[in-house]
Amino acid sequence: MGSSVDIPCTYLHPKRQSINNTFWFKKQKMNNHPEDLILIDTYKNHVEYLGDKKSSCTLKLKDIRVSHSGEYAFRFTTKERESYSGLPGVNISVTALQVFISPETVEEGQEVTFTCNYTCTLSSNPTFIWYKNGQPVTYKHTARDNKLHLNPVSSEDAGSYSCAVKGHESHSSNIASLNVRYKPTHVSVSIILSDELKEVTSVTLTCSSDANPAVHTYTWYMKSGVESLVRGTGESISFNVTSDTSGLYYCEAHNELGSQNSGDAAVPPEEVVAMILPAIITILIILAVLLMLGILHLSKKKAKLTADRRTKNANTQSDSDLVYSTVTVRATTSDPTQRVTTHDQDDVHYASLQINRSKRQEVPLYSAVQKPQTSSQDDDIAYASVQFQRGSAATRAADDSVIYSSVHTS
Repeated sequence: MGSSVDIPCTYLHPKRQSINNTFWFKKQKMNNHPEDLILIDTYKNHVEYLGDKKSSCTLKLKDIRVSHSGEYAFRFTTKERESYSGLPGVNISVTALQVFISPETVEEGQEVTFTCNYTCTLSSNPTFIWYKNGQPVTYKHTARDNKLHLNPVSSEDAGSYSCAVKGHESHSSNIASLNVRYKPTHVSVSIILSDELKEVTSVTLTCSSDANPAVHTYTWYMKSGVESLVRGTGESISFNVTSDTSGLYYCEAHNELGSQNSGDAAVPPEEVVAMILPAIITILIILAVLLMLGILHLSKKKAKLTADRRTKNANTQSDSDLVYSTVTVRATTSDPTQRVTTHDQDDVHYASLQINRSKRQEVPLYSAVQKPQTSSQDDDIAYASVQFQRGSAATRAADDSVIYSSVHTS
């Protein structure tokens, strides 16, 4: 099972006739009209014809199943409407591992045995591997030879089982489902209070459980001292909370295998419920308000972070546009040979400003003198020193129309 097989085949046809069609068919007891395997749904993706219309008629069967067992024969027809079949055909027997469960119906606490049957030839001492829901079975069960024993069986053992032979795990058996029946278990009660009428408070009790087969009857009881009073049936019951209906309740779940009771559930007195419901409503309102405040706070925080990010980006962009420069303005003289020497001569720029004045206007002459640097700390200080001196008449006459000014910024 799951393997592939090639059926080698050759044929001859009358020389004076031409081949019209070739195909393989599966011989049946009542097979008056042979049918091409390729056209049968159950053989879809399982058949590949490797022959031709001359002499080869080889057939390939892929991913063989047990249902593919039987006799296969080749057939061809000619254009002269003659038909020929290669009978007897080829018998193929497909063997596979098969799982059987005993007994077929099992209840929790009983014993069940799985048997992995096979018809093919195996090694002298094969090892069988068992799987539950596709995973190897490795706990609490006994596997010997080709059998798997579950004793006692529980509801947790329910599932799909298969087997395989070690070394040939890709060729596993069919899947057999184990259905374990058990009485109700995990029975519990839930309570829902309601004040829709605003004057009368009602309560709904719901019983839940796990069972196979499913629960068919739920019975409700109210404890009264040492006795238990039946208060209703069904999966859920509802009633108004009064002094007569408050107390301890439990449910009993029944199926055809048995029954089980839940634990006690307390329905509080009417006055307690009257206090509980407003408290619950108040708590819900507080929680809703806190939730809204939290959302508002997060929204504001997110908005602030966005604004700060934008401001930071704007400042960064503004800073990138700033240009820093150091300018030294030095006075020029009428003597082109005269030089002014500084320590930072290579790193400074010089600019001169000349203003022409009318000869008729008497203008005093002013000269600016640069203050020398006195210490290394002055490198980072911007300063200027201006000295006003009245020039001589001769000098004033020579430079009558020129004023020189100089400012040094270090």
